[in-house]
Amino acid sequence: MRWRFLIPLFAVLFLLFPGGALAQGSSSSDDLLLRVNGPINVAAGQEYGNVVVIRDRADVAGVVRHELVVVDGDAMVTGTVEGNVTVVKGTLTLGSSARVTGDVDLINSDLTQASGATIQGKINKNSYNWSGWQLFAFSVYVWISVTIALIIAGLIFAAVGGRQLMAAGALMVRQTGMTIVAALVVGIGIPILAVLAMATILGIPLGLGLLIFLIPALWFFGYLTAGTKLGAVILRQQTSNHPYLAAALGILLLQVIGLIPFIGGLIDFLAGIFGTGALVLLAWHAWRGPGTSAPAQMRLPEPTAGD
Repeated sequence: MRWRFLIPLFAVLFLLFPGGALAQGSSSSDDLLLRVNGPINVAAGQEYGNVVVIRDRADVAGVVRHELVVVDGDAMVTGTVEGNVTVVKGTLTLGSSARVTGDVDLINSDLTQASGATIQGKINKNSYNWSGWQLFAFSVYVWISVTIALIIAGLIFAAVGGRQLMAAGALMVRQTGMTIVAALVVGIGIPILAVLAMATILGIPLGLGLLIFLIPALWFFGYLTAGTKLGAVILRQQTSNHPYLAAALGILLLQVIGLIPFIGGLIDFLAGIFGTGALVLLAWHAWRGPGTSAPAQMRLPEPTAGD
């Protein structure tokens, strides 16, 4: 059943992939036009289904068929948006020839509307100016919620793949160099593959799948692996078919480390990368065959009656 070991082979370093524009080579009413840290210009005569800009400016002289979303930036519309316009932390400017058939949602944003510009829907303006205590309470709530979710995921991983989880953790210590190499190979190779795939129209769904789903998923499983190994080291646990306590303790500690200003998030990020490399290396050993699945000291423990 070699295919079971291929699941961890595909994802790492989504956050390392630089932002950019994702769209087909020519305009189409079905396209998603997305850009991070860069402007978008929909020229007159061009049509796109949805346009999303993050941390920059959108200029729409053509037609947006569905949604125009700008986050932390400004939008200038002199064409038509046949749907809703949402601007977060910016300014929406509607020229005299602008037409919006849906609603305009302004979140901590302003609206400048020229004479002749039409909005057929409603204008919804919301401002969220939370106090320091409200932000602190919300941050604590989010941290607790995410931590609980991660611990539950770790317990599930320990239940269904505890032996592989412990074996991958052992590789992090006994084959550290190879684990780092595996993480780098996957972390560099998958983004390159995604970019090459998106160079063609047919490859865009594959590239988006790799970037949006596959890479974050592998980092997630790598984080669970690193956390479980940390817990096992503290508990001095060498082998276990179901390392529930090690998973819960280690993941909790990683979450606490993440609270350290400036370096905590980096440590957690690197822990996920390192854990991903261990999973990739374990999968590689398993793929090579039963006789060479891993060095002798890395063999998975046999199930016991009590597990």
